[in-house]
Amino acid sequence: MITSDHADVRARPPLLYAGSLALAILLQRIWPAPIFGGNSTLWAGILLLAADVGLLLWGRQALLNANTAVNPSLPTRTIVTSGPFRFSRNPLY
Repeated sequence: MITSDHADVRARPPLLYAGSLALAILLQRIWPAPIFGGNSTLWAGILLLAADVGLLLWGRQALLNANTAVNPSLPTRTIVTSGPFRFSRNPLY
């Protein structure tokens, strides 16, 4: 029987994403495979990154407003259903 009141996360998704990105960069260096060219992909990437940071800050603020832990390894004090959490169970991941 599990008695802990936290997600028991072994590898946090940001670390998994960083590992995947590092692997993709390494593979691109070893075996270059161009997908798209030009500045359009750069600006699309910047736009997606800005949207991601905005979602992260919005979700963090919703957790802080609900007086619960942002860190998934800490106990949950309340279930948050406002902010971005009304659309997704865990939008921070």
